[in-house]
Amino acid sequence: MAKEKFVMKNWNGTSWDTLYPRTDGESVYMDGYVKPGQGGAVVAADSLNAAVGKLEKGLDAKQNAIGYTPENTANKGKANGYAGLDASGKLPSSLLPQSSGGGLNYKGTLDASAGYPSAPETGDFYIVAAAGTISGTKYNTGDWAVYNGTAAGWAKIDNTDEVASVNGMTGAVELAGANLAMTGYTKPAAAGAVTAADTVNAAVGKLEKGLEGKQAAGNYVVSNGAMTAGTKTKITYDGKGLVTGGGDATAADVKMTGYVKATAEADITGADTVMEALGKVERKTDGKVSGNAAITAGTGTRITFDAKGLVTKGENAAGTDIKVGSYAKGTGAVTAADTVSEAIGKVEAKADAKARITVAAAEPAGAATGDFWYQTV
Repeated sequence: MAKEKFVMKNWNGTSWDTLYPRTDGESVYMDGYVKPGQGGAVVAADSLNAAVGKLEKGLDAKQNAIGYTPENTANKGKANGYAGLDASGKLPSSLLPQSSGGGLNYKGTLDASAGYPSAPETGDFYIVAAAGTISGTKYNTGDWAVYNGTAAGWAKIDNTDEVASVNGMTGAVELAGANLAMTGYTKPAAAGAVTAADTVNAAVGKLEKGLEGKQAAGNYVVSNGAMTAGTKTKITYDGKGLVTGGGDATAADVKMTGYVKATAEADITGADTVMEALGKVERKTDGKVSGNAAITAGTGTRITFDAKGLVTKGENAAGTDIKVGSYAKGTGAVTAADTVSEAIGKVEAKADAKARITVAAAEPAGAATGDFWYQTV
């Protein structure tokens, strides 16, 4: 719809009071605006047009006062350009002059399997990123290759501390039982407890010596015939305490010997035995109501129930099911403590006193105190 200019007025019972409403910027227009011949300070007496005119005039000629040429970022880090700073506010090492005559110059990483770099200069060094052997010198990842400028050319700085061999094996060695031999082993004269200070030979010797004579002394149980392993709740065992069979327990396997119904209702706890828990449940069922025929579950605001207090039917209540009851118009705002009747009474009383709002160019007839008139102009 088209935007309207209007004056908001309120009827005080005798005449219309003119109000000054807040409005959004897009509803305010610069009708009749002309930029003034000169600027000046904005004062409280200025109209919006006058204030904007002073500001616009004051901004004239400001552009020519800048007076500087910004640096071309394309020249950053380039010859005849400028160095520029890194994220820490320092010059990047790549822009610093390379040393000569004895200094080290880091040139990057090296794939040793591809050989030495060509055309090196004295002090150039590379960190090995891929292992390999060059001219008989083995380089591992992390070693340095340094060009010393002599006839020998390259030197290696070993940074890996690689072990020469383990049990005759080199590289990433993983020892298994088959790689270890009991060289020099002798069974000891007496058994004893294995300690952390024992060698493998000494520990095995103590165990071997400790096992001697066990069968004659009868200190262990000889197993029965093989059986199928498993997890069961009912087992059969022999005179040695060895399981000879297993199956699943049934209710017939559990007897209620010593059962007594609880004397008072109480909740079951984790410390109860099964019989104590059943006794509490049985006590709680005393005098309980048996359910009626099944009904469709649901949520309803109107229910039908029987003499036992059981719901036999549920549905949604209609307006005719709810009566206003004791009712009178009230005063004040509705609160959480109000009944529905009290809340309706307060709302009805407020509705009686509501002001009328009219939007028109002409003055509305029959105005009452509190009415608003938006006069369009």
